[in-house]
Amino acid sequence: MLRWLLRGASPLLQGHHFPEGGAVPLGAGLSREGATANLSGLPTDKLPMFYLIAYISSVVLINYAFSSAPHLDIIWSCWGGLVFILRDMVQTRFGHGALVAMLLALVLSYVTSEPAIALASATAFFISELIDWLVFSITRRPLRDRLWLSSALSIPVDTFIFFGMIGALTPVVIGTAMASKFAGVTAVWLAMAFRARRAAVAG
Repeated sequence: MLRWLLRGASPLLQGHHFPEGGAVPLGAGLSREGATANLSGLPTDKLPMFYLIAYISSVVLINYAFSSAPHLDIIWSCWGGLVFILRDMVQTRFGHGALVAMLLALVLSYVTSEPAIALASATAFFISELIDWLVFSITRRPLRDRLWLSSALSIPVDTFIFFGMIGALTPVVIGTAMASKFAGVTAVWLAMAFRARRAAVAG
């Protein structure tokens, strides 16, 4: 079912022009390789599916953790950086399928966690995705720069909304969550920059 839904996202990409340099709109496969994979269905290698499963599992588990052991909120907030990394990996490989993955994760969170936690997660995700869409619609900077810029704008909003809605809005928790998320997206930026330089040298 999930495979069918993700394949169904690929027609949304048709008609897009992907210029040199990877100026790809948000959710449209955030690399030329990812766009090609979306247009032809799911990638055949196992790594994208690993990212997909890890992303869904992480969202569900972190929401469950906040529900079952809220007194360990500082520890769980460190987990946020990993979720943002996995989200970027899923977006680059599945495009609009990332939205389907998040919806599935939220449904599972609603079943396994407190409804208030799932609602906070869904609200924070929706707002942060809207910010991402605006950034990718307005700027035409290289892909890695847009990923970092969109995250720099959405991370504070996402963090304050989620922890505010679950009643854990403390300086230590907010600081820990934002630090881990920024570390995560910066690691992704560095990895993409390194790969781009290596490709340029090879070319």
